[in-house]
Amino acid sequence: MAPAAVDYAAVSTDPAYNNSLSHAPFADDKPTLFSNNLCPFAQRANLALLESGIPFQKVEINPQSKPSWYNTEVNPRSKVPSMKDPQVDSVLVESALLTEYVAEKYAQR
Repeated sequence: MAPAAVDYAAVSTDPAYNNSLSHAPFADDKPTLFSNNLCPFAQRANLALLESGIPFQKVEINPQSKPSWYNTEVNPRSKVPSMKDPQVDSVLVESALLTEYVAEKYAQR
Protein backbone atom coordinates (compact mmCIF):
# COMPACT_ATOMS: atom_id res chain seq x y z
CA MET A 1 0.00 0.00 0.00
CA ALA A 2 1.32 3.41 -0.93
CA PRO A 3 1.67 5.94 1.87
CA ALA A 4 -1.05 8.56 2.16
CA ALA A 5 -0.45 11.93 0.56
CA VAL A 6 -0.76 14.35 3.46
CA ASP A 7 -0.99 18.07 3.03
CA TYR A 8 0.47 19.27 6.31
CA ALA A 9 -1.14 22.70 6.26
CA ALA A 10 -0.19 23.25 9.86
CA VAL A 11 3.21 24.15 11.13
CA SER A 12 4.12 26.69 13.75
CA THR A 13 3.91 29.48 11.15
CA ASP A 14 0.56 28.32 9.77
CA PRO A 15 -2.23 30.94 9.98
CA ALA A 16 -4.65 28.40 11.53
CA TYR A 17 -2.18 27.62 14.31
CA ASN A 18 -1.46 31.28 14.89
CA ASN A 19 -5.16 32.15 15.02
CA SER A 20 -5.02 34.58 12.09
CA LEU A 21 -7.58 33.04 9.70
CA SER A 22 -11.15 34.33 9.58
CA HIS A 23 -12.70 30.97 8.49
CA ALA A 24 -11.92 27.27 8.76
CA PRO A 25 -9.54 26.10 5.99
CA PHE A 26 -11.61 23.20 4.64
CA ALA A 27 -10.14 21.38 1.63
CA ASP A 28 -12.54 21.02 -1.32
CA ASP A 29 -11.24 17.72 -2.65
CA LYS A 30 -10.08 15.70 0.37
CA PRO A 31 -10.86 15.28 4.07
CA THR A 32 -9.58 17.94 6.46
CA LEU A 33 -8.38 16.74 9.86
CA PHE A 34 -8.21 19.30 12.66
CA SER A 35 -5.67 17.94 15.09
CA ASN A 36 -2.97 18.59 17.65
CA ASN A 37 0.24 16.58 17.66
CA LEU A 38 0.28 16.37 21.47
CA CYS A 39 -3.21 14.85 21.76
CA PRO A 40 -3.27 11.01 21.75
CA PHE A 41 -6.90 10.99 20.55
CA ALA A 42 -6.00 13.20 17.61
CA GLN A 43 -3.09 10.89 16.85
CA ARG A 44 -5.51 7.96 16.67
CA ALA A 45 -7.50 9.75 13.95
CA ASN A 46 -4.31 10.79 12.16
CA LEU A 47 -3.04 7.18 12.11
CA ALA A 48 -6.39 5.90 10.79
CA LEU A 49 -6.19 8.34 7.88
CA LEU A 50 -2.55 7.48 7.19
CA GLU A 51 -3.34 3.75 7.23
CA SER A 52 -6.25 4.24 4.84
CA GLY A 53 -3.90 5.61 2.21
CA ILE A 54 -6.21 8.45 1.22
CA PRO A 55 -4.89 11.99 0.77
CA PHE A 56 -6.00 14.44 3.45
CA GLN A 57 -5.23 17.90 4.75
CA LYS A 58 -4.09 18.20 8.36
CA VAL A 59 -4.64 21.46 10.21
CA GLU A 60 -2.86 21.82 13.53
CA ILE A 61 -4.95 23.54 16.22
CA ASN A 62 -3.24 25.25 19.13
CA PRO A 63 -5.14 24.06 22.24
CA GLN A 64 -4.07 27.11 24.24
CA SER A 65 -5.35 29.58 21.64
CA LYS A 66 -8.00 28.03 19.42
CA PRO A 67 -9.10 30.11 16.44
CA SER A 68 -12.42 31.91 16.89
CA TRP A 69 -13.92 29.99 13.95
CA TYR A 70 -13.14 26.58 15.47
CA ASN A 71 -16.15 26.51 17.84
CA THR A 72 -18.62 27.85 15.29
CA GLU A 73 -17.47 26.18 12.06
CA VAL A 74 -15.79 22.97 13.17
CA ASN A 75 -16.53 21.63 16.66
CA PRO A 76 -18.84 23.37 19.14
CA ARG A 77 -17.29 21.31 21.94
CA SER A 78 -13.93 22.91 21.07
CA LYS A 79 -12.00 19.62 21.12
CA VAL A 80 -9.68 17.87 18.70
CA PRO A 81 -9.79 15.78 16.62
CA SER A 82 -12.46 16.82 14.16
CA MET A 83 -12.71 15.99 10.49
CA LYS A 84 -14.64 17.41 7.55
CA ASP A 85 -15.08 15.08 4.61
CA PRO A 86 -16.14 17.07 1.52
CA GLN A 87 -18.46 14.20 0.52
CA VAL A 88 -20.66 14.62 3.61
CA ASP A 89 -22.44 17.67 4.95
CA SER A 90 -21.23 17.53 8.55
CA VAL A 91 -18.09 17.61 10.65
CA LEU A 92 -17.17 14.39 12.43
CA VAL A 93 -15.87 14.58 15.99
CA GLU A 94 -14.41 12.14 18.55
CA SER A 95 -11.49 9.91 17.60
CA ALA A 96 -13.35 6.59 17.93
CA LEU A 97 -16.06 7.78 15.52
CA LEU A 98 -13.48 9.16 13.10
CA THR A 99 -11.48 5.91 13.01
CA GLU A 100 -14.65 3.87 12.49
CA TYR A 101 -15.83 6.19 9.71
CA VAL A 102 -12.46 6.06 7.93
CA ALA A 103 -12.26 2.26 8.27
CA GLU A 104 -15.74 1.76 6.83
CA LYS A 105 -15.63 4.38 4.09
CA TYR A 106 -12.10 3.85 2.83
CA ALA A 107 -11.57 0.16 3.61
CA GLN A 108 -11.34 -0.82 -0.05
CA ARG A 109 -8.51 1.55 -0.94
